[in-house]
Amino acid sequence: MPTWRPTLTRRARWHIAILAVVVALIAALVAQLRDDSDTTATNAGNRPVADR
Repeated sequence: MPTWRPTLTRRARWHIAILAVVVALIAALVAQLRDDSDTTATNAGNRPVADR
């Protein structure tokens, strides 16, 4: 009977790496979309607003 090894297999490491990349891309996309919606709502197209 083989002994249990606590290390992850190469396939498991690849799955974890791919999932980490996908999560990072989704987080960056959500942050970009939130940033775009905030800037366009505040000053109509991200144009500088003149002080009066």
